Amino acid sequence: MALAAHLVAGFAGCALTACTLAGSGVPGAGTAAAPAHVVTAAPGTHTLPLPDQTRRCLLAKLENGELRVVRLTLAGLRPRNAGTLKGVRIFVERPALEGAAAEGRAHARHRTQTGTSPVDPHAAGAIALGLEAEQTYVLNIAPTLDALWRSGALDAQTLSTHGGLRLTFIADPWDEAQALPRDFALSIRHIGLDVPCD
Repeated sequence: MALAAHLVAGFAGCALTACTLAGSGVPGAGTAAAPAHVVTAAPGTHTLPLPDQTRRCLLAKLENGELRVVRLTLAGLRPRNAGTLKGVRIFVERPALEGAAAEGRAHARHRTQTGTSPVDPHAAGAIALGLEAEQTYVLNIAPTLDALWRSGALDAQTLSTHGGLRLTFIADPWDEAQALPRDFALSIRHIGLDVPCD
């Protein structure tokens, strides 16, 4: 069965808080491993390693204009002091956003200074947390990767040089005039990428 089919079957057959996603490499919720990444009030970048086979498949589909689906899985999200969190925006290959905002800066000024917007070609999507203690999200980032490839902002050398795909996370508060609490954190237990290949 294809990896994509395994991933869908994993979501359909169990509760997100207690299962292992078949074929995706997502560890079960009971594991005590350190999180893959922790989102804080300041922008932060995570480099997602790409195995050789995944990178070759991704590049082939980009070069041939055939990239339709690339599933970014964020599993085991656990928030801390996130009552004022509106959501988290995710950008591909925009590490310059990291450190662009000093702690305590008003969010409205931060968004202007970092130059981020919903129409930013690097924007891959956003998530808004539900009420569950642990949550999992899957985003299709193929349109973003395809647009970056066609614009020249993403190429084979970039993926090779950095050893993977760089994802920048920006946490947004409900009130744009107020910063998130200093002890806000959103731990992400597993970050995975699925590129269906025939």
